Amino acid sequence: MNADCVHVVLTNRGNVFDSKYVSGIMQDRLLSIASGFREESFKEPGDDFAEFLSTLPNKEWIPFGDEAPAPRQGVFGAPSDNVLFYLKPCQMPVCGSLSWRADPHHEKELAFLKKDSQHEVRINKQLSTLWSARELLAFAESRSAEFDIANVITNLHRVAKSADRWQVKRDPRLKDLFQRAVEAVTSHDRASVRDIAKIQWAIGRLQFRDVAVEAGMADAILSRLHQFEPQGLSNIIWSFGFVPPSAQLLQGLLDAFSAKVVESDPQALSNVVWSLARLSCRTPLLHSVSRVAVAKLDAFDPQGLANIAWSFATLQHSDPTLFSRICEAFSFGGAAWEPQNVSNLIWSCAKIQFSSEPMLDTAVGEASTIDSWSCQGVANLLWGFAKLASAKADLFDKGAQVVKQKLRRFSPQNSASLLWAFAKLSLLTRDLLDAVASDVMLKQAEFSPQHASSVMWACGTSGHYHAKLLTVLSKKASEMSEFNCQDLSNFAWSCAKLLWADAPLLEALAADVCEKTPSFPAQNLAMTVWSFGCLSLRKEPMMVALMGHLPSLLGELGPQGLANVAMGCAKQVFKSQVLEDLAAAAAANMRSFSNQEFSMLLWSMAKLALKSTDFIQESVAETKARREVLNPQDLAVLSWAFAHLEGSESHEILDALAWEMTKNVIEFSPQDLSNISWAYAAACLENAVMMSAISMEALRKMGSFQAQDLSNLCWAFAKLGLTDEGLFDALATAVQERIETLLPQNLSMVAWSFAKLGLLNEDMMAAIAREVLRKIEDLDGQATANLVWAWAVLGLRHSWLLEPLMRRASVLMASLNGLEIANVAWGLSLLGLGPKLRGPWLQHAAGCFLETSASGASWVDFANVCKEPMEADPKSPKSPESSGGEMAAELVEGRLRERLLEPVLETLLGLQRAEVSAENFESQATKLGLRSLGPTYSVEALQALGFLDSAPDHGWVREARWQCRSVLREWQIPGVHSIVAYAKWKVLHPSGVECVLPGRVFVSEPQTQESLEEELGTWLKPFAACGRFAERMALLALLHSMSSTLDKQQLADFEGHVKVYLSHVPSLCTLGMLCQLLGRCPRLSVRVAFDDAWRSFCGLPRFDSHP
Repeated sequence: MNADCVHVVLTNRGNVFDSKYVSGIMQDRLLSIASGFREESFKEPGDDFAEFLSTLPNKEWIPFGDEAPAPRQGVFGAPSDNVLFYLKPCQMPVCGSLSWRADPHHEKELAFLKKDSQHEVRINKQLSTLWSARELLAFAESRSAEFDIANVITNLHRVAKSADRWQVKRDPRLKDLFQRAVEAVTSHDRASVRDIAKIQWAIGRLQFRDVAVEAGMADAILSRLHQFEPQGLSNIIWSFGFVPPSAQLLQGLLDAFSAKVVESDPQALSNVVWSLARLSCRTPLLHSVSRVAVAKLDAFDPQGLANIAWSFATLQHSDPTLFSRICEAFSFGGAAWEPQNVSNLIWSCAKIQFSSEPMLDTAVGEASTIDSWSCQGVANLLWGFAKLASAKADLFDKGAQVVKQKLRRFSPQNSASLLWAFAKLSLLTRDLLDAVASDVMLKQAEFSPQHASSVMWACGTSGHYHAKLLTVLSKKASEMSEFNCQDLSNFAWSCAKLLWADAPLLEALAADVCEKTPSFPAQNLAMTVWSFGCLSLRKEPMMVALMGHLPSLLGELGPQGLANVAMGCAKQVFKSQVLEDLAAAAAANMRSFSNQEFSMLLWSMAKLALKSTDFIQESVAETKARREVLNPQDLAVLSWAFAHLEGSESHEILDALAWEMTKNVIEFSPQDLSNISWAYAAACLENAVMMSAISMEALRKMGSFQAQDLSNLCWAFAKLGLTDEGLFDALATAVQERIETLLPQNLSMVAWSFAKLGLLNEDMMAAIAREVLRKIEDLDGQATANLVWAWAVLGLRHSWLLEPLMRRASVLMASLNGLEIANVAWGLSLLGLGPKLRGPWLQHAAGCFLETSASGASWVDFANVCKEPMEADPKSPKSPESSGGEMAAELVEGRLRERLLEPVLETLLGLQRAEVSAENFESQATKLGLRSLGPTYSVEALQALGFLDSAPDHGWVREARWQCRSVLREWQIPGVHSIVAYAKWKVLHPSGVECVLPGRVFVSEPQTQESLEEELGTWLKPFAACGRFAERMALLALLHSMSSTLDKQQLADFEGHVKVYLSHVPSLCTLGMLCQLLGRCPRLSVRVAFDDAWRSFCGLPRFDSHP
């Protein structure tokens, strides 16, 4: 360098210099300097440039002393060997850009040239006095020309750590600072890997996103990956928890860290797994980190341990050894743990279901200060205890107080988690729900689908019906479409538990389920089907979609899932072919079902009438194997199921269960007792010992019977024909005491049951009548018909009740089935309201009846009512209404003759001529659903068959009636034991053998003489269960008398008269036996007379002429 010459570089971009540093002498000269730089030389100290330089403060110029800087001493080196000074303007160009370039020739920035070894230190010291992000960026803006890379990194770090960093996130000066830093580390070797790590840390801390910056940093990191220490790698990976990287960059860093994991300190391990948790990145590196963490556990501080636990739990990576050590460390040193770390640890253990009683006890102790904890900490702690099913009463009591105190400060997620936690442990009280609900309703706009689902689940689990909250949640959920499968099934389940049938909500849920069905897991599918079943809501499109998806999930459905799907379908009455596959899957795995799951599965299959032989056989075998360990409710449900599955195997297991239930009857609740009785009655199985035990136990527990239990028990005993007067007296008293709680259906069942057994309790029936009038608008068709039938059977001619029932039946007529219409018409007619049935009512009833698929018995009952003669003056003119009723009656009669009467008479005539077998006749009657032809058409049938005397001997009929009344003593409801027969005969054989019976009453007998049955029983084959009829006893006695001295082959030659009187309308079985007798003995003259026992007592009127 020439010693007598001073060289100066003047730089300028935009020709803007601060006027206070520029004298008037220099102004023109400075302005003449071109954009860029140029060197000026001067030899004399008094030169104007020297004077100008002397006016500048030291901080605005950079001297190099006596020697030029060594090459690349600064980041960018020096532009020339003979330059002693760089002169820069103190004010940047107007744009304020930190990227102002003062040296385009060398493409360097003078701001990064160090004047000496302390320059960087002095700048950093000045930075250390600044705390605000805005101040730091302002400093960088004004002094960046002097920054070295270390100053830039220091500036970035301090901005990243500042409290107001989020306020400058979009400040262009921050972006420029990052760009300078990235260019520095990518362009020069002087930047260390530590510098790279620090810059990336700042990017993560500030959550700064810029494509160019991220790409530059990725290149810098990957190019020097092998040089990083574990701490640097961990800091970089940590930053990715906020700013996700490319897959290539992340994998490279993980591979590098994996190679050095053993050398890593606890902080590095904690940072890495924390970031992996944030990225939801499950990687084999976790196993390595776990092993090293266990080895170095004593070196971890509480925060590091909590972070490790939180990260592994978030990633659902369960490591019992690691968690055991962490919990052990906490149990012995919990006092050093901050509340946030305690709550995070409990949350983490709960997430992976790792429980340690010492850890939980320590946490309870540390939670003594829970009132000073953050809302998030409180929510996490209580949620964790609930998830681990640890109901620490003191903790949750304090927690409830804190929740109420800090209510408005909890976030929606916190509130949802807290309600879930209290509900999970059955600790959610109504007052706590009310308090949190008020806050939830205020914040519902901020709720996510998961939050709404959790709150709804809490309500469902706790059983608290909070109408306002449910309405808000339903409205919110109806507007959401972001529910996942778990949320949808939770919402549906909660609605089912609370019986919350909000139509818009359930429509929205069903539609959403349809859309998301392909992604439904097995458990959620089962829960959804079950829930809609419990609500008795059948959403066809949803069910079709779910059941279509079911086959692919059958292997994943455990016993509970299979039972829930079956039960949901049963309650919706949704039948699908897929259920056959479900039954097969259940049968193959039946031993793994719990008793409750097993019983509910069978109940569902029975309800759906699924009669898979393999399934039933497996169910019967399984029931036998576990019958001694079934609880009362399971026994009751299984009884019902097998009663409906039918078949010999079902009856066999029901008989076995009966003895089991008899042994344990004392353990049965009133509902169990009524359900079991109902099941056996439905199956028509009578176990006298069991029913007697049930009766005695019911008497002891009668005070606890609910309305439904009372009516079911009445119905069951009546259906089985068990007249237990002590039980029914108690039932009558209980019904009167609880009359207001009985629904119309219950009232009708009780009345029907007493009538079926012929038990008249006038006080109870009067109470029922009054309650029926009060609830008459709620009566359905079945209840209306049962009530009319019961009143008719018991002979209660209460016109003040019957006429309203008649009107109610008229209103419901279009919805009544054939049996109900026939029962109403028969009952009203029997009770003397026949004239009022004529006209519009009968015409309406007939029109509706003709549209039903009524059984043969209903056709007979209704047609007989229509055929009854009008009780009116025959001389009075017929009204149009009367004519309409007669037209309807004629139409019903025509159908009856065509479909039933004529085919039956044809078969009977064939039986009389021995052209048709008795078995064929019984088969025909069973197929047609016929028991008798009723009073009117039985007369016609007897006449057609030749059994009706055109000039009857009224003397013998009077005698028959008198003798029958003497035997019966009083009117009884017609039945096997109350219908008697009177017979007399005088028959003569050509051989001189004469058989005479002057007249005798026959009654039903439990069994006949065995020899007689063997020899002559085949001559009078009865229908099933009709072998003990009184008239059969009479005819068998006749045959026995005739065959006592003659061979059976000679019986056909007998001649004479046989007269038979029946106290009630002859059944088809009776008509068949008479025809069989005439077929065997065609020369006999058989004459039959009968009365209608519903209307008379062996010829005496049952009622007065008027009601």
